[in-house]
Amino acid sequence: INQIGVGVWGWIFTGAILGLVRIEEKDGQHGLSAAQAKGKLLSASSSLAAVIGFAAGLLLAFAPLRADIEFRSAQVKGDIEQMRAAALSTGGTAWHLSPTLDYAIRSGNESLAYETAEILVERYPRDFFGWRVIETSPVSTQDRVAEARLKSRELDPFNPDLG
Repeated sequence: INQIGVGVWGWIFTGAILGLVRIEEKDGQHGLSAAQAKGKLLSASSSLAAVIGFAAGLLLAFAPLRADIEFRSAQVKGDIEQMRAAALSTGGTAWHLSPTLDYAIRSGNESLAYETAEILVERYPRDFFGWRVIETSPVSTQDRVAEARLKSRELDPFNPDLG
């Protein structure tokens, strides 16, 4: 998991679901031994909650998974346009945009690199890499270079290269 918040919320929700199941088991099965409780079926509400939870998780995970698959496929082919399309699709993140930007720079496509950097800083204004590309791009205007330089210093005030 590349975001600690996702892990924390996953643990919280899993614990809440297990706690609810445990409470329901205690309320409905007082006095039963483990062997007797083993054969009991889950209640309809527990089963429905499990199915709804599974469907919601699948629905939420589908877009990022699809974006990852499309991005990886484009990356293996070396197709910058497909990489960019996957990075800009629903489920695309800064993690997808940054390698796309890097690939555009390495391939010498300055205009595509600048456009991708602009999208990156628009969506993720705290992305240092995007601001540095805008600052150093020959396609940038003087005003945009000055703005990018200020933003880079703001994001990394102790970087000696930003002098």
